[in-house]
This record gives sequence, C-alpha cells and structure tokens, in this order.
Amino acid sequence: MRLEKINRYYGAWGIVLQILIYILITIYPNYLLFSYSASGVMTFNKELFVALKMLDFVSQNKGWINPILIGSIFYVPVVGFILNGKLTKKIELNENKVIRELICAFDSIVGSKKKRFNKCLQEINPERNLGEVFKEITKPIQQITVISENLKKVFENICDDKTMKVSVVLCESGSMNRYIYMSDDEASITIDELNQKSVAKESFKAKQMKIYRKGSKKTFNYVEKNPKITGVISFPIICGKSVYLMINITSKSLHPFKHSDQIFEYALDNFSCRYLLESYLLKIRKELGHEE
Repeated sequence: MRLEKINRYYGAWGIVLQILIYILITIYPNYLLFSYSASGVMTFNKELFVALKMLDFVSQNKGWINPILIGSIFYVPVVGFILNGKLTKKIELNENKVIRELICAFDSIVGSKKKRFNKCLQEINPERNLGEVFKEITKPIQQITVISENLKKVFENICDDKTMKVSVVLCESGSMNRYIYMSDDEASITIDELNQKSVAKESFKAKQMKIYRKGSKKTFNYVEKNPKITGVISFPIICGKSVYLMINITSKSLHPFKHSDQIFEYALDNFSCRYLLESYLLKIRKELGHEE
C-alpha cells in the first residue's frame, strides 16, 4: 500500500500502524526463526533476558514458552495480514467517498456553466456585440459561488459536519481585499481583522494551507470573536508568486476536521484550478472594464 495514501487518510498514526504491520508480518517471524537457528542471535537473546532479569523465568518455563513462540511464527503474521486488510479496506472506502464527492461536485460546477453557455447559444445572433456575449458567458462571481457551495457540500459530507461555513476573499495589492462569497449572511471576521491576526493571514504569508483546531496554543481573531468556532482551514489560490483568492472554511463541531490534514489539502487542490480559472476571468473583466 502506498504510504502517501496512508498519510493522507490517517496521518502519522497510519504510518505507525503500517510499520507495526510490517513488523508483525516480516520482522517478527524472521527474527524468531533466527533465534532458534543462529548462535549469535541466541546469545544476544540470552544476554537480553539476563539484562531484563527474565532468564530464570524463561529457563524454568521453556516447556510451554517454546511451543507458544514457535506457534507465533504462524499466527502473529496472520494478525498482521488481518490488520493490513482492515486498513486497506478502510482507506479504499474513504478514498472512494472522497473521489465520489469530488466527481459530484465537479459535475455540478460544469453543469452550471453548461446551462449558461446553452442559454447564450439559444439567444445568439450575428448582430450581437462580442463583448456582450463575453459578459454573458463569463460570470466569475456567480461561478465562484457555485464552486464554493459545492466545496461546502464536499467538506460537510467528508467530515459528517453540517456546521461548516465557507468564505472566499479576493486578494489584491499584497493583501486580502474583500469578500466575494460567504455561506453565512455575514462574516465572522472583518477584512481588516483578517489582515491582522488570523489563520487566513498565516496562510496568505506562507502561501500554503493552514489549519487551526480548538485546543491549539495559538489564538486567532476568528476564535476570539466567535468562541463557537472550533476549527478553521485557510487555503490560498496561487498563480506564480501571487495569492489571488483565499478560501476559508470554519467549523463549530466538537471535533472539527477529524481526518488528517492531507485529505483536506487533497480536496482543496482539486478545487483550486476551478477557483483559479474564475479568478483569471475576474481579472480579465476588470481590465476590460466589465466588472461583475
């Protein structure tokens, strides 16, 4: 099984579990076989038992200890194979769920554009101005809303958490400028506060995803202003060296973002090109004087 998949769905604990499985299946039975056949290993084991003050116990009870150890050459790897099977099956189920959620989301996103293009096609005529057609088929703010609504659904379903909220911030001139989408009626934090002490600010500066979960040593405006918020993910949409958009996801769940960070980064990476495309269109429309 590829370690990147284990890390994505289970984080560091998954790697530890995979190492344990490897020990059970491979290292343990081979070491035990060498213990009974290689004099050097037998001497090492004897010295180890002396150091642990267990030599007398082992010598006095070898009548039942030896059969158990010899039998364990067979049943310990079986335990390892069972654990490996369960881990593999759970990863496959989680991966299938994430992929299924992403496919449904992208179908909905493309479907929204398809409807808009089809409507324009039905009304097309040679006399129409090309600029008007461009304005009609490119509605980046509207499309960012559709993308964000689907992003919210994906995260709600992956985490089984209906308290999640999503916001998208337009970034210009080296700072976060204004909200262009909020799933709430109003923002939990103002743009000025966002540009000071916030998870989004850290993400903006580092140009990488940042995650806050309640209990962390760090405190941010999000949490100080709204103590019901227990978790925040901030993810920058980057082109070259510039951050175009900042995606913020908040949770009020008792156990927010219960999967490993890698699974959220994987999902957001898949959304990032959709957001980036719309941010390009947003900039093109602005340059042409056709801001939405």
